Amino acid sequence: MMNTAANRPMIRVVVDSNVVVSAFYFPGGKPGKTLALIREGELINFTSKYILDEVKRILKKKFLWSDAQSLEAVDEIISFSEIVDPPIELTITTHDPDNRILECAVAGRADFIISGDRHLTSLRTFQAIKIVDPATFLAIITGGG
Repeated sequence: MMNTAANRPMIRVVVDSNVVVSAFYFPGGKPGKTLALIREGELINFTSKYILDEVKRILKKKFLWSDAQSLEAVDEIISFSEIVDPPIELTITTHDPDNRILECAVAGRADFIISGDRHLTSLRTFQAIKIVDPATFLAIITGGG
């Protein structure tokens, strides 16, 4: 069941940059459906300057988006997200970019990190934050898993 009832708290998430980029390219896929729920106000998304910069960098470098296109994508993310400035620096994984995602999730007191990155999803949880891929996340929140 969706968490939209007034007496239930909203689900707090951090969406990894790889999921955001996938959502822009495959809006009908699981990453796109996840972002759609955030846009519709069903979930609270937390992001950071690091995640926004990473999305912009990936769109420009790997997908050859122009500066204007990548900035427009970042502006869209900002429009449906709460930006946090993590006050701590973590060194939990050997893949340093994943530490920035964990920092954002801790700062936003997230319930879930949604990522396609095996470095992160292999952790499964961190400080009671569930770390799942988009398909697993959608199954959990819709009662399918």
